[in-house]
Amino acid sequence: MSDRYPIRRDPRWRPLLAPFGASEERSYVEVDEDEVRFRFGFRPMCRLAIPREEIESAGESSWPTLGGIGWRLNFRGNAGLVGSRQGIVELTLATPIRARIAGLPVKLRRVFVSVEEPEALLAALNPDRYP
Repeated sequence: MSDRYPIRRDPRWRPLLAPFGASEERSYVEVDEDEVRFRFGFRPMCRLAIPREEIESAGESSWPTLGGIGWRLNFRGNAGLVGSRQGIVELTLATPIRARIAGLPVKLRRVFVSVEEPEALLAALNPDRYP
């Protein structure tokens, strides 16, 4: 069984994200016992799965204003799936994984995602730390 956590998309950014498929139905993080899946828009934009054992840590974070909104890459191992500067959760991976974000191949070490309920996502990712 898996649980879904909606990606937070502020109303002011929804018109800009919509042409790329970042609707309510296609913007979520899904967590089950084996992996964490991210979907943010149409398939080429972001469909990412990370094995749970690869997640070294997960915690609350922030996203800089200059970091932008949408599918963000810095090509140093960081990806942002950001529809808001609020509710940011950062996942750090034990080893870099290969992925495609916005159609570009990348090696990810950290993923930042804006979610509606960061505490609920963190509780699912860290059940011992967030009961």
